[in-house]
Amino acid sequence: MIEIKQIKCLFKRLPQTAAEHIFWSFLALFFIAAACGGILFYKYNILAKNTEPQKIETTVKIDEQLYQKLSDIWQKRGEAFDAAKTKKYADPFK
Repeated sequence: MIEIKQIKCLFKRLPQTAAEHIFWSFLALFFIAAACGGILFYKYNILAKNTEPQKIETTVKIDEQLYQKLSDIWQKRGEAFDAAKTKKYADPFK
């Protein structure tokens, strides 16, 4: 069984080993990134074009009282916002 000390030693040596073999490290990371990018492209672009979207059969129900309350709140906020535009403030530099 692998001991924790061996794993710690491996992770301590990893940056030095990667720096000593920089070309191979870069090549490995490049191919890993290209493979991940290819998988994501295939999943979200190719497969998304080939599948049909599912139709949702549910209808949207709106609570009229809640909508009216929300509309009133928005109207009051809009009036307060418009009132703030027309209010004249004293110039503190005069």
